[in-house]
Formats: sequence, structure tokens, C-alpha cells
Amino acid sequence: MSTGAYHQIAGDERETLARFGQLAETASMEYRPVLTDFLDPRSQLIMETAAARAGVGYSFAGGFTGSERARGLLYPDYFQPQATDYDISVLEFHYPERFGALKHSDVLGALMNSGIKREVLGDIVGGDGVWQFATTGEMRDFIRLNLTRVGNKRIELAEATRPLAVVQPWQAREIIVNGMRLDAVVAGVFKLSRAQARELVQGRMVQLNWREDDRSDVAVGVGDQISVRGYGRIKIDTMLGVTTKDKWRLATEYIDRKSTK
Repeated sequence: MSTGAYHQIAGDERETLARFGQLAETASMEYRPVLTDFLDPRSQLIMETAAARAGVGYSFAGGFTGSERARGLLYPDYFQPQATDYDISVLEFHYPERFGALKHSDVLGALMNSGIKREVLGDIVGGDGVWQFATTGEMRDFIRLNLTRVGNKRIELAEATRPLAVVQPWQAREIIVNGMRLDAVVAGVFKLSRAQARELVQGRMVQLNWREDDRSDVAVGVGDQISVRGYGRIKIDTMLGVTTKDKWRLATEYIDRKSTK
């Protein structure tokens, strides 16, 4: 059974693999832990590959239970990671709903407009008028000084005493597709025509395993994750078999952004 493109290192990712390889060699040769910035799940996979090749340990932490973006730690065999080794700070601010609905993109946009790079930011989590985000300890004071407004409201950042859990509203959906193509899965999950799905892919609105891909016919498989801008996300869980008409039955999970905004 195919494990999908998620586990394959693409040609244009060799530079990233080499960079993590150098960090892993440093951990091995200098016999000390090496910490990365925040990584998306795809970069985490590449770091795991580099660590395995170098024969060093690795682990990840993102500041939240269920974090998607996380800092990676590479270390020699004697080392036992502690929470403080990841140097993560979780900041929060209050934004009551009477000031208007706030979205993840609003918070991220405000942070980026403050001159902050995405690599020093982890997940952004909101609920019940409280928004939290993870950053590096090194950037904590800079962000507290420079991020004073989100949306149309002034805010005051504080250190979070109880980080929220990252909860993703995944739903199950079984689909039938003609073939294991990117556009076919997008169309099947979000109930679009193949032409609509193809237009989204070719318009660079779709990421396969956190990598932008404009090939609508690229093959996908079990374990792959797909993000569709404006629609949501998809995980391919299981191939359930082939129908009498030679179509594939797939068990998937998806997040419908249109219903969760």
C-alpha cells in the first residue's frame, strides 16, 4: 500500500535536508543539543531523516498540547530533553467578541507586519476571547514591545499561564475517486467538479504535505495531507478498496474552513 508523497524527500528539498544534516552532525561531533526554529510538519519529517542518518536523537515541542508547528531538538545519546531546552514562550492577549470576530489570519498578519519572521512563531490558538501564540524565548520581549494592535483594537500581551490545547475540527468523509490524483481527492472531499479542483491546483491554491504543487495529476496516497486555500484541509487515512467500476474508495478526514470561520 502506498504511504503517499509525505515520506518522500523531493529534489528541491535536498538543500533543507543538507542543512538539517549539518545541525545533526554538530550535535554528534560536539556532543551537545542543537535547537531549531519552529518547523512545519514537513520540515519536521526532513529533520527526522537527517537525524536518523547522523545517528542522533531528536524530539519536538511547540508549547501547546497537539502543536502542529514545533521546535526541533537534535541531541547525542546521553541527553534527556527537558521542557526548558526548547526555549518556548507562549504569549496571550484578550479580544472579547464584542470588538468583532478575530481570525487566525488576523493575528498572524499583525505579527508579520511587526517585522517578525514566520520561523520564530509556532501555532496560533484562540478561544473564548483569548488568543495565544508560541514564539522563541529570544523573541518574546521584542514581540511584547512591538505587537500592540490586532485588528482595530489595542492589545496587551502577557505570558500565558495555561496554554490552550490545539483542537482541529476534523470530520470523517468517505469518497470514491477515479484515480489517486490530487485534483480528484480535492474534488471528492469538498464536493467540487474536477474542473474547479484543477483550477485551484493550477492556481497554486493547494499544498500537498505543506508544499505548493500546481500539478493536478500528481499522485497522492495514504498518509498525505492536503491544504486548499479558502476551503480547508484533508488527510487521506485509508484505501478501502476498489469498486465494481474500478474506482477507489477512500477514508478521509477533512476540516471545512467555510463552516468554521
